[in-house]
Amino acid sequence: MEKEGYYMSIGSNVNIKFEDNSKPIKSEYKAKKNKILYAMGLKWLEICTKIITVNGIVDTGRLRASLSFITPSESGGNGAKEIGDDITGRSEEGSIIVGSNVKYASKQELTNKKGSFIKPSILDYKEDYKEIAKNILKE
Repeated sequence: MEKEGYYMSIGSNVNIKFEDNSKPIKSEYKAKKNKILYAMGLKWLEICTKIITVNGIVDTGRLRASLSFITPSESGGNGAKEIGDDITGRSEEGSIIVGSNVKYASKQELTNKKGSFIKPSILDYKEDYKEIAKNILKE
């Protein structure tokens, strides 16, 4: 059985209490880490959707609607029009997966003359993602 803490007396007027607070701290950190990943996913959706729209990479809107992300504990997306267009599952601990399951998404990303949308939505907004993490860790 683990001790909640223990006391040590140093002289007649000084008592020191030692406590192990690692469990609640680890639990809070894990919750914040999951919150950060989900918030980053939402930010990515916002940015990537905007890039697709601004660059005119829209025909039917299916690709934009299929954008989704998964974290170790949750997922989110724009509300895919077709079943199976959004990505599903769970990511590894401490990571987020972003993308689309639309068959032509990779072609659009890699060969579209109007530019890619996934790569810049991540690389060009690193500071935004860092700010999200900082703000949540301060809560």
